[in-house]
Amino acid sequence: MNLNSCIKGIIAILIAYNALLILACNNKSKIKFFISNKVCNSIIREKYVVGSWGALTAETYSDYLTDSINFRVFIGNHGEDENFQYDCVKDSIYVIKLSIKGLEKAKAIDTLKVYSIIELKRNRIFE
Repeated sequence: MNLNSCIKGIIAILIAYNALLILACNNKSKIKFFISNKVCNSIIREKYVVGSWGALTAETYSDYLTDSINFRVFIGNHGEDENFQYDCVKDSIYVIKLSIKGLEKAKAIDTLKVYSIIELKRNRIFE
């Protein structure tokens, strides 16, 4: 086996791995339900497993906010080292993406969006 064929094989594996990651990041699958919990009032967070490719990769999850009647909004995808935090203030839901790597306290990565519960119910968005 020569060196060029080994390098080509490694490059092919890296390309395939990156393609899987890209596909997982855009996945809004609601096929494999994982867990749900109450965020505030009648708003529920639903979490689904969208990717699990074995021992060498982490699972990927998708999060949705819903009241089960008027709306279901896709929040985003995250891995095992990240999570979403939901804070309710009056009519607003603040979504913050957290890094939960290691034994340290969770650190805010980004504030994704602020949702108005009244607007969500009025617009009746189902994603």
